[in-house]
Amino acid sequence: MVQGFLDEQFIQLEGLQDDANPNFAEEVIGMFFKDSDKVFNEMEKALLGKKSVDYHALDNVIHRLKGSSSSVGAAKILQETITFRNLCREQNVDGCKEALQRVKNEFGNLRPKLETYFQFARQVRPSETASRPQINLPPGIVGPESMAFDCNGEGPYTGVADGRIFKQTAHGWTQFAVTARYRRRALCDGHTNPYLEPICGRPLGLQFNNRTCELYIADAYFGLMKVGRNGGVAKQLVSSVEGTPFRFTNALDIDQETGVVYFTDSSTRFQRRENRRLVLSGDRTARFMRYDPISRRVTVLLKELSFANGVALSKNRDYVLVAETSQRQILRYWLQGPQAGISEVFAQVPGSPDNIKRNARGEFWVGLNNGQTMPSSIDYIIAVRLDGQGRVLERRHGNGIMQSTSEVNENRGTLFVGSVGMPFVGSSHVYY
Repeated sequence: MVQGFLDEQFIQLEGLQDDANPNFAEEVIGMFFKDSDKVFNEMEKALLGKKSVDYHALDNVIHRLKGSSSSVGAAKILQETITFRNLCREQNVDGCKEALQRVKNEFGNLRPKLETYFQFARQVRPSETASRPQINLPPGIVGPESMAFDCNGEGPYTGVADGRIFKQTAHGWTQFAVTARYRRRALCDGHTNPYLEPICGRPLGLQFNNRTCELYIADAYFGLMKVGRNGGVAKQLVSSVEGTPFRFTNALDIDQETGVVYFTDSSTRFQRRENRRLVLSGDRTARFMRYDPISRRVTVLLKELSFANGVALSKNRDYVLVAETSQRQILRYWLQGPQAGISEVFAQVPGSPDNIKRNARGEFWVGLNNGQTMPSSIDYIIAVRLDGQGRVLERRHGNGIMQSTSEVNENRGTLFVGSVGMPFVGSSHVYY
């Protein structure tokens, strides 16, 4: 966060927005920039306008800027302002002049980024939830990793960092299910501590069986689970295979004809909260599996994978795609035809692939998780759309704002964007 332009205070500021004040954050930021123009004039008068520097007046103005920068989460500006103040207290006039210029440069960097961000947020804001550019989660809730839509087309549903699964309705988000059987609300609700995940649960991949209306869940710690159409506490279906427990159950997809579930376990050594160690270690213990709901048996289809992640069944049900995050590639595992049982590289992607979702046209959206949890000066590619041959049809950028993208899910002309760290579900229209 400290390496980005903003910190968590900006997220809290956005969390104060509601239907009555949808532009609250933008209005506060606007006042911040307007006031800063006056502040810079006062600074220049105190520092440059006289033969002797009025350090007392200068300190008062810098203190004011420091407070306003902190209140809106302008992290880089705040850091430069602190340095500026320290130099002026030392009465280092040349240092003060250089520091003033650095502060002005940071304002010049931040202003256009936020203008672009708010412009994006204003582009489409009708009353329908599905077409809002940003669907804020309940206050204090972050990490909408994956999304699903039920057998009636309602949703999205999403699993979040504190172990709950929420459903978006006309009245906002409502709690739908939990994965931890003995979950303690006082301990778990609203937490963002990775070390509480084994207690509170961490639902990752989600997919409904459209025939039974049951929601299947890949919980990072509790394995493959499901919950009925009315929600509640999810039931554990399987937590190990061939005598080896799942350590990091991650993503899934369902064959809607047979009910068979295809899913991944990202490692037999590392859990989700250790994902950075998993990547750095070069671990190749991940598995891709099939669960048969009739026999209740699990079959390992591929093993010794490198951080197996997203899963998507093809439209014709003849192959499944599996993301290998550490290798920045997508594998294709053939289910039917002369190559049945064989895997091959389907595509190399310009980032670390996370979840894969197929759209109604039979194309695949691949979320690219760059690991950033705050706005950045780098405009990362956050997703690519692939055709059935693995060719890139479209690239989506985060504009330095939308980061740590875990999933892009296309539903009825709208793209829903998930993230492991953001306090909202992103959304935008698709035009083909």
